[in-house]
Amino acid sequence: MKTILTGLALAASVATSAQALIILEDFQTMLPGGTLTTTGAAVSTGAHAIAVSGNVFSRDVMLEVDGNANGAPSASHASIIFPGGGADGQFQSSSDSGVESIVTLTYNTGAFFNGATAGETASLTLREVFADRPRTFTLFVNGVEVDFEEILIDTEYTLAPRDIVLEFSNDLLDGDDEFKIFADAGVAGASFGAGLDFQLSQIVLDIPGGPLQQVPAPAGLALLGLGLAGLGLRRKR
Repeated sequence: MKTILTGLALAASVATSAQALIILEDFQTMLPGGTLTTTGAAVSTGAHAIAVSGNVFSRDVMLEVDGNANGAPSASHASIIFPGGGADGQFQSSSDSGVESIVTLTYNTGAFFNGATAGETASLTLREVFADRPRTFTLFVNGVEVDFEEILIDTEYTLAPRDIVLEFSNDLLDGDDEFKIFADAGVAGASFGAGLDFQLSQIVLDIPGGPLQQVPAPAGLALLGLGLAGLGLRRKR
């Protein structure tokens, strides 16, 4: 029986200690109505379902202008594009020259991360593939501001993809979880001109110990199989 218990214990250990690396957004689901556009007041898509790697989450995109040197019709825009007609979607925030915008991406994952290990540090990573303005990304988890990163144009402008990592504690997760990303495109002043502010290709969550639905890793399943095989041999004897 010792063999069986050892196999089961190791399998359980593999299942509960794993990191849950979940793609929260891959920008394959278009925005309802296509493109959000505003010359000032906030506009929103409203909450709508998105399917990501077999999981279904809720997304709401809000766009507003916090500075417009020209007045209407100069505007800010938010959309999902597929560059070159490819299969990889990207979220694009763009503004006319002289316009500064704020984009808020809100995701509700419900109880998906129930069972996440308490006291652990989790993270949300934005994969940014292009930017041409100063910008600040701020993360709120269930209404609590947890982390931010300000990126200044004169020191960090690049065409190469970069990962923006924002951290938070698993203790904030409550079983009806909301992740809000507040992106202020236009901080610190000048831009290289009209056009794109930033583009994102993916948003990934790394939750230690979750979600509850996570299945044992292959190694754990193999050990479980060995334990059951040992039980069979013992019964034969």
